[in-house]
Amino acid sequence: MESFNYGGSTWGNWDLHIHSDASDGKQTPQQIVDEAVNKGISVIALTDHHTVSNIDEIKKYAASKNIVVISGIEFRTEYGAKSVHMIGLFPEKYGNITLDQKGMEELILSPLRLSRTAIVAKGKEEKPGATDDEAFKIGMFKVQVNFKEAADLIHQYGGLVSVHAGNKTNSIEEMKHDGKGTSNVKDVVDSLGTVKEKLLKDYIDICEIGSASDRNAKFYVETYSKPVIAASDAHKTADVGKLFTWIKADKTFDGLRQIIYEPELRVKIQENEPEIKSKYQVIENISFKHADFGNQEIPFNPGLNTIIGGRSSGKSILLGCIAKLADYTGKVKGDNEDYETYLEDVTASMSIQWADGSTERGRKVEYFPQSYINGLAAKAENTAKLIENILKGDSTRRNCYENFERNLSKNNMEIASALESYFTLRGAKKDLEDQLQSVGDPVGIESEISRLQKEVDELKTKLTIKLSDEDEAQYILLKEEFEKRQNHITLLKSALPQLSELANLQVLKDISADLISLPSDVNQRITASYDELRRETGEKWLEIIKQVKDETSNHILDDENKIKEIESNSLYKKGEAFYKENAAVEELNKRLDVEKKKAEGIKEKLEKCKEYDEKIITARNVIMDKHASFYSIMTTISEQVLMEKDDVSIVPLPQFASEKFSSFVDNNFNKRGQKVQTLSEFVWQDATRFNEFIESIFDDIVNGRYTLKGSRNEKQVASELVSTNYYKLIYDVKYQGDTLSSMSEGKKAFVILRLILDFDENECPILIDQPEDDLDNRAIYNDLVTYIRAKKAQRQMILVTHNPNVVVAADSEEVIISNQDGINSKNQDNIKFEYRSGAMENTYEKDKTKPVLISQGIREHVCDLLEGGDIAFKQRENKYGFSIK
Repeated sequence: MESFNYGGSTWGNWDLHIHSDASDGKQTPQQIVDEAVNKGISVIALTDHHTVSNIDEIKKYAASKNIVVISGIEFRTEYGAKSVHMIGLFPEKYGNITLDQKGMEELILSPLRLSRTAIVAKGKEEKPGATDDEAFKIGMFKVQVNFKEAADLIHQYGGLVSVHAGNKTNSIEEMKHDGKGTSNVKDVVDSLGTVKEKLLKDYIDICEIGSASDRNAKFYVETYSKPVIAASDAHKTADVGKLFTWIKADKTFDGLRQIIYEPELRVKIQENEPEIKSKYQVIENISFKHADFGNQEIPFNPGLNTIIGGRSSGKSILLGCIAKLADYTGKVKGDNEDYETYLEDVTASMSIQWADGSTERGRKVEYFPQSYINGLAAKAENTAKLIENILKGDSTRRNCYENFERNLSKNNMEIASALESYFTLRGAKKDLEDQLQSVGDPVGIESEISRLQKEVDELKTKLTIKLSDEDEAQYILLKEEFEKRQNHITLLKSALPQLSELANLQVLKDISADLISLPSDVNQRITASYDELRRETGEKWLEIIKQVKDETSNHILDDENKIKEIESNSLYKKGEAFYKENAAVEELNKRLDVEKKKAEGIKEKLEKCKEYDEKIITARNVIMDKHASFYSIMTTISEQVLMEKDDVSIVPLPQFASEKFSSFVDNNFNKRGQKVQTLSEFVWQDATRFNEFIESIFDDIVNGRYTLKGSRNEKQVASELVSTNYYKLIYDVKYQGDTLSSMSEGKKAFVILRLILDFDENECPILIDQPEDDLDNRAIYNDLVTYIRAKKAQRQMILVTHNPNVVVAADSEEVIISNQDGINSKNQDNIKFEYRSGAMENTYEKDKTKPVLISQGIREHVCDLLEGGDIAFKQRENKYGFSIK
């Protein structure tokens, strides 16, 4: 089986302006070729002045050195004070005409009155005694051609016209308009006149500048869409390849022609090779060894590779095999197990080679089977998950998401803490209210105190031992102080054991679990510092406990001494004797004391209730503030992870999750009654009004104004209400003024493809089966093609397609034709599946005697297989105003 496969259009060094000793050069054809080999030049053009006498010789020698030579002639024209120079570059053949030395002398030079005889005669006019060779080299600079006539003749035979431009000598810019100098204006844009503009639009194909730094180069590309090249214009051996141009094309004249259709993509004037990709990220080739495929090797271009063919010709099989040889473990056709089994069988004997020389399987690629992207576009939840994964793939945004989750968790914990405090306070207040109710009516107690006091006063008037009112008042104060001290001693003595227990309290908690995620060196640093802090704090705590215990013991001693002092007081003793002697008064005083204590207790409890009310309000406000924080947390993450790239942006937005609120209502409330109906009919308008709504619901729940479902209580329902984040993040995508939700399915699929490829950091090969699915031709041309043209410079792309614009307008560097053996489409060796690869500028007419894939050129296959292929080529070749020459 004969292989014609190669990797399509690749970058090479081209030097398209060299002179030999046939004109004014000093070097022989052999010296030129050898120097090109030494300099790493792939393609050269021999462009002697008005002669092609060395063309056949240099081509023959160059073929043995794997150097391509393009035939050229440099002409002096009638324009400019020093004659504008133009170069004609020619194909090997034009139709059935061979453009070798003889053909070009007869068809190009002679019609332009540049025969050797005419030039020699012109030279002898200058130097009558000169030999013919001497006269020719004199005469070649004494003759000139009509620019337009010569350009038309070059184009007539399929050639290209290159002109000296910019600051190069004999440039088109030396055509005068004003003044007397050879270059009468500073900038090219100012030097254009009617004639030059006509020449650039209708006659010139390529502009050659004299240095890589010529600032006029950009002007020709942007204004006239003319490719700009640099060349050595070498007249001696050492200068060959001294100045060159990187051109991405087949190393043929047809390859060169591509630069006039793609003057920006295929031409670069720079030192290093353009569009260099990491070799481990580029597939070099794959090889088949299977009965259905024979022994085939398919090379791949580092840029765009497009796989085309008829139905069931093996396109998707090839792409699926590449994916399986890499790291793809999913299904190529998920609903066809036989297909998957077949792929496993084929790939078992296949091999893959990467550009770095590795034959390792399992390296990363991004593979999208047919309809995979459309499947993502069809389901909103799939799209949302994809977008979130893209955002989380960025390390900065991933950290934002992690902080976001922590903030939500922290907010929930703070709500839980505030709820616990709130319901504890409400419970404590309820206990106090129950106690107040059990104590009795405050008004009745005050009335009883007044009655008892009156009885005491009446009895005192009848006592034998008398106490003056002043002495009794003083005794009562002493008695109250006595009881107060006794009660205080009781409280302080009960506190001493508690203080002893507090000495064992762990003041600072163990935080080792909180430090797990930190780097080990940071963890160790914080742990050491924290342990030291715990030790110091523990010691300080023990000092505080000891100090408080000592102070408490001293207070007990003070109280005991004060009690002894009161007991020894004569007035106190007299009062004790007075009340002891008068039992009735004593009994009434005891009852009076009980009622007074009740009154005092009620007063204290009422004050405590008031204090609880204030704390309950504070806790409620904390709960509501924290619940409102859910929205601000969602808004913050939305702003933090917003992502834009070129004309595509991912816009996260917080959205009210109505399904969460409905679920809360359904699960907790008995739905009978107008009040619950209001909850069911709620429509979110903005965060402020929703927060107010939540507050009113909370108050109604805790105050028992709703009928709850049987197993639920007020605390459970109120806690669920304020602990739930009723917002979710939704993701919208904006592209060219449209949002994802408003796009057609096809455009949505294209934008999702861009999301997948643009918003990650991968540089691995991209494999897509029919990316144009569901896109109309305008969208393919305006969106998909433009995108592929930019993306292929960054990453290797291998696409299966049926659309000619994906191949032609996207300027595919390599086209792979697939074919299944059939009656009218025979493969070599009758193998079932055969592949042919090469550049789309590869072109030759069909030979029906050969197997189908090698019967014609790549371009002809594209036109045959893809509906509208010939139109796509014409659109490409005419987009800058060119006609197919």
